[in-house]
Amino acid sequence: MKTGKWLIAGLAVVIALVIVFAKIRIGEPTIGHGPASQMVITLGWNGQAVQIPAPVQFPEWGKQTREFRRWKWKKNVQDFATFDLEGCKYVAHGLGFSADPQDPEGKLMPDINAVSRYLPTGEKEAYANYNFSGPSEWYAYDESGHKTRRVGRTSIGLEVDFYDAEEQRYKEWFLNKKGQVYRESVKQDGKWVTTRDMRDLKTADDVPWADSLLEIMEYYPGREAK
Repeated sequence: MKTGKWLIAGLAVVIALVIVFAKIRIGEPTIGHGPASQMVITLGWNGQAVQIPAPVQFPEWGKQTREFRRWKWKKNVQDFATFDLEGCKYVAHGLGFSADPQDPEGKLMPDINAVSRYLPTGEKEAYANYNFSGPSEWYAYDESGHKTRRVGRTSIGLEVDFYDAEEQRYKEWFLNKKGQVYRESVKQDGKWVTTRDMRDLKTADDVPWADSLLEIMEYYPGREAK
């Protein structure tokens, strides 16, 4: 009997050591503060710097969780989540794997087409759609979950839509790739009226993104951090 107890105790110790060394080898993700929720742009008519919503990103530590690693192995359709130190929840929608267009050999990469962020109260704060070129459009919401902003990517730059308390669009900005607002339109009596038009700031399609926007525009939640 004593021998059996010693064997059981020894086996328990071995299992415990295996678990400890596995955790050390694999490593637990370090949770941090949430990614930036705002990006700085400039009003073309007076040079004033203002902020607009940045596309919500899936935190890098979320890619180190067991859930995410299992998904990369299964390559299935799945939603997975992580939290930041502020208590906000991030949810990514995984569609499986697709060939990376930026890789000459067509290496397979995790295909994530949407990311959401929720406040600790449970209300949605931000949502972003992604393709392999980066964020395509994203939304911001107030504390009650009402949509306040939409930012869409265009061939020239960005388009920003503003929404009122009834979630009706009342103003829009058009930006070049340097992050400058070159045109503003507002809705007056049911009609759209252009209130600012800086055509000299409108740039061609082949103009590169400004450094201040480049990292955000190139971010893709399924691609490994550089």
